Amino acid sequence: ESERMLASIKGIKFEYKCPSSGVSYEQDGNVWLTNERIIFVSKNQSMNFRGCDIQLSLISQEKLNQPIFGANNVEGIVQIETGCDQSISFAKWKIFFKSGRFLPFIENFFPALQKIRNDTCSLNVVGQSSNERVNANDAHAHSIEHY
Repeated sequence: ESERMLASIKGIKFEYKCPSSGVSYEQDGNVWLTNERIIFVSKNQSMNFRGCDIQLSLISQEKLNQPIFGANNVEGIVQIETGCDQSISFAKWKIFFKSGRFLPFIENFFPALQKIRNDTCSLNVVGQSSNERVNANDAHAHSIEHY
């Protein structure tokens, strides 16, 4: 299946924090959701951090928050490769829907995650042999790419 657009939301705030590297970003911008990834583009293109994409297959601990005061938001953990040695680390991300338009994203986000996980599980079972196991995450060299 080819990548296709599921939702596009303007006027969000994106947070990204990687404790192991000390990298942290908080930017306003726009977010797009496809059946494979979340794409964020910063409103302020003069900053060092202009945007990123997060592969859905590497997301865990996702959670929808609907506070009484404040913007609805979704958060999670993403597995990333850090440094030249490509060691595995984890980063926390959060999307705040400041404009209030979170339903188009949420209605597509959780089903897309479930489909990716089901497809990954199917690949592992089908590709399993006595000596080798196929890992769908191997196809993603970098889980989060900065623009």
